[in-house]
Amino acid sequence: GTVRRCTIENNDADNRGGGVLIEYSGSLEHCIIQNNTATNYGAGVAIKSGGLARNCLVIRNGSLTAPTEGGGIYCDEGGTIESCTVATNMANAGGGGVYLDYGGTVTNTIVYYNMTTGDPDDHNCLTNGHRIIAYSCSYPLEIGTNNISLFPKFADIDTDNYTLMQGSPCIDAGITQSWMGTSVDLGGNARVQGTTVNIGAYEDYLPVHIITATLTAGGTMTPNGLVAVADGGNMTFTIAATGTYQIANVVVDSNPIGATNSYTFTSVTADHTIHAVFTDSGATNAPLGTPIWWLSSFGLDSSEEQTDYDGDGHQAWEEYIADTDPTKGSSYLRITDVSVLGNGYHVVTWTSSAARVYSLLSMTDIMSGTWNYLAGHTNIPGIAGSMSRTNTSPSSMQFYRVGVSLP
Repeated sequence: GTVRRCTIENNDADNRGGGVLIEYSGSLEHCIIQNNTATNYGAGVAIKSGGLARNCLVIRNGSLTAPTEGGGIYCDEGGTIESCTVATNMANAGGGGVYLDYGGTVTNTIVYYNMTTGDPDDHNCLTNGHRIIAYSCSYPLEIGTNNISLFPKFADIDTDNYTLMQGSPCIDAGITQSWMGTSVDLGGNARVQGTTVNIGAYEDYLPVHIITATLTAGGTMTPNGLVAVADGGNMTFTIAATGTYQIANVVVDSNPIGATNSYTFTSVTADHTIHAVFTDSGATNAPLGTPIWWLSSFGLDSSEEQTDYDGDGHQAWEEYIADTDPTKGSSYLRITDVSVLGNGYHVVTWTSSAARVYSLLSMTDIMSGTWNYLAGHTNIPGIAGSMSRTNTSPSSMQFYRVGVSLP
């Protein structure tokens, strides 16, 4: 007989096959076998002298207290396991994932993150006598054709999402078999989608997005560097200051969000950045006098005071004096217009801030002249946005510049 598309869970057996027992023939296809126990053999599935488990997910079966062999699947004198994922199972006696006892064939199957109380080499697979393991993923590396031992990169074990993440070594690493032509995987996707079949129960895989996590000196951020997150997944970053330092700011995708010790990206569908800024609580200004609080408000630290962060030709300390944004290339002090009125007067307009004062300077010979303050146009209180001043006695040729200072 055949059991298809069933979830078999929370069962117990005094001897073998806590979830399913197959003796001599029969098959288990497209099933989830979870949270089952057995006293002796095969807490999840026990196969005796033949039988097949195909396209199945076998997880969280067995325990470390019952003397079970084969927490996930136990094969006794034969049995076939194809395109399955066997993970997070436990066995007290051996073979936390799979135990092949005098026979059995495993193909295109992931056996990973299982556990026993015995030899660590037996956490995932334990074999006794002749067996065949090929095109499968387990640790340590199993003897056989084209087996691998690298981490399979499941999307999210904590939520029982055992699909593969983009970049998994199990993608296109199996061997295409004759039954796969019109078959689907456990998730209902076409069984072969790439150059060949995936190893494991799932053919489809989730795209991966990268969160670039950086920080200044004076603290830690966990995790940091290039952090991979499965499409739709969440990722939390924990931030802590060390020594005399304190968290000054956290910048997410170039947007300062303030001092926080934790930030979570939820339902991630694109790449992101996060940057933590720490300041020494004993220092108030950077070397050129720029307040550290001001630099921190833009996600910068004192070492970046003399950096043209946004490429607008002005270093951060100059942008502080001008009260412009050192992280935006369009924000800098500049003359935006010089108009000549009908009476010959010149109207000079520039970008400005209500928190600064301005002076208008001019010269008549740009090659050899000197800049002079225009009488009546010095120490002018600024206006938010832009402001203008009128030169009522201009020369026939006049050049202008604007000076800025703190009040």
